[in-house]
Amino acid sequence: MHWLTISFALAFGLLTAASPATGTKRAICTPFAEGWEMIDDSIAINKAIVDCGNGGTIVLPADQIYSIRSQLDFTPCKNCDFQLEGQFLISRDEWTYWNSVGSIIKVAGVNGAKIRSLTGKGFIDGNAIDYYYRERWQFIAPAGPHFLHVTNGSSNILVDNLTIKNVPMRFFRADGNSTKLTYSRLSLSVIEQWGGAPSSESETFGFEMGDVSNVVIDTVSMNFLARGPKRGGPPGGGIGVCAAFDKGTNGVTVKNILCQKSWGGVGVMVGTSSQSALYENDGRPNTPQVSNGRGVSNIHVSNLTFDGGWATGYMNMLELEPERISNITWDGVTVLGGDAAVGDRCYLRCHCQTGHYAQCAKSDWKVAFENIRFENFKGAIGSRPGAGWGCATNQTLCDIQFNGWTSNTT
Repeated sequence: MHWLTISFALAFGLLTAASPATGTKRAICTPFAEGWEMIDDSIAINKAIVDCGNGGTIVLPADQIYSIRSQLDFTPCKNCDFQLEGQFLISRDEWTYWNSVGSIIKVAGVNGAKIRSLTGKGFIDGNAIDYYYRERWQFIAPAGPHFLHVTNGSSNILVDNLTIKNVPMRFFRADGNSTKLTYSRLSLSVIEQWGGAPSSESETFGFEMGDVSNVVIDTVSMNFLARGPKRGGPPGGGIGVCAAFDKGTNGVTVKNILCQKSWGGVGVMVGTSSQSALYENDGRPNTPQVSNGRGVSNIHVSNLTFDGGWATGYMNMLELEPERISNITWDGVTVLGGDAAVGDRCYLRCHCQTGHYAQCAKSDWKVAFENIRFENFKGAIGSRPGAGWGCATNQTLCDIQFNGWTSNTT
């Protein structure tokens, strides 16, 4: 009879366990997959988040493959522990739907959520190769769903120990004055992304954030592999950006990062965010526009290994606002291939608005750079840049320094 009672509880996926710290019971929900790709397992998972999200644990077992055909909503979560030991398979025939909801996983207004794998076997297949090969006019860049979007003042969020591949656009987007975010022990990869076209250089992002504070990105491997410039071409590199920080970003630690085959590495990219003044109305819902006048500050990047287009620096100061970029340090960077650092305030991803570029170039002195440091670079980095690198004519504040460069190419 006791066995029957446990089986009945498991069938409904709801148990309780004592919390070691308090002795109180912590609800445990275990939703199971239906076992067919065309059946949406998100419904059962969302119900588990509602039932056990308030201080409870949601466990998705290792032998389960979940078909995700609608948005996973963590809004009911409060100090919840979401443990993915199985696999997510995102639907590949719902791109109009995904664009309409803006993200595959929504973390909005949540205080306390762990989204992780205890075993390291948790795997997510974004299943987006069809999306990569869409006609460019179908969804105008940079529209497209984020994979996991943290917003609306969320705090104390942990994403840990997962393997994720082939998401449609951004792996992780954070904004909306969210704080205390940690992304750790992650493997992110893209294969067969649309390769080479200027409009898609920065279509894939590992991390993109603005209006956030107190963020840690630690021990992350990113490999963004494109096809050739035409469909069906040979594999190549030069797609995506590993991490980009837009306006309102304050207090980020990035460490132990491997960034391979990407167009861009880890950099300040004001205006690259789809929610900038350049792209105020891109059709993606539930994503706030980042703030003007808050600048980008207090970012420390260490132990970065890069092989791709450009490893560090800043791009896309497009709004011509008097933003202040301050206290940004890259310390301990190994460059295997590509440019060690870039400083282009007026780059535009599609290379097409040449009139805008000319206007930006005349006014880029408005941006202030304070305490920008490139330190302890090694590898294929060439000679150390000289005085005035990255500074505009008549720029009132441009404090950029390079120290401790060891090149194997000079």
